[in-house]
Amino acid sequence: MALATAAGGLFCAAVMKPGREPGIHMLALLLIAAGAWLDSRATSLTRPEQMYASQAMIAAGGSLFLPPAIASGFTLALRKGPQYILSFIVVFLLTQSLGGLAGSAVFGSFITLREKFHSNILASSLTLSDPLVAARVSQLSGAYGRTIADPALLQAEGVTLLGQQVTREANVLAHNDAFLLIALLSAAAAAALVVHILVLRIREARARPAGEAAAQG
Repeated sequence: MALATAAGGLFCAAVMKPGREPGIHMLALLLIAAGAWLDSRATSLTRPEQMYASQAMIAAGGSLFLPPAIASGFTLALRKGPQYILSFIVVFLLTQSLGGLAGSAVFGSFITLREKFHSNILASSLTLSDPLVAARVSQLSGAYGRTIADPALLQAEGVTLLGQQVTREANVLAHNDAFLLIALLSAAAAAALVVHILVLRIREARARPAGEAAAQG
């Protein structure tokens, strides 16, 4: 992720010029959306090395998105006058700080809520009257068969271990939901950016004939 962040920053520095901000933002949003969508399909068997590429895409997208935003905002502040530069810096730093805190809080709460939701769904489908569930409990409790002689305690230990597995799977599903939400938000932002670019171009196309007519008159 560190290498991908550095690579994204270097690439942005190499290609960034006035007017290219929308294209760079589009690339950043698509990278984030693709990486988050790949991570939304993880399972409890997924290992860190299987997420290197997707996390690198998200990291590169994040490093690509910020510099054009700073450059665009700073350029607008310069056009309005030097007195706006300090205001821009203060507002930008404040929004970045509050945005980071709010984003972490919102997604942390989202993951907690989704984990509870998936836990309830998974737990409600597990009953000891189900032969498969009973066999799984017996299998999990078998490791303690030599140390616990009481069958009731042995079964309770198996149920506890099964509950831990349910919690683990619910956490995986909750994180998948969070990554899917990030992918959808990024895709929606990319679509909004496309609409914004089209609207600007339509306005420019309509303003061009009017400007030519005024010049001829």
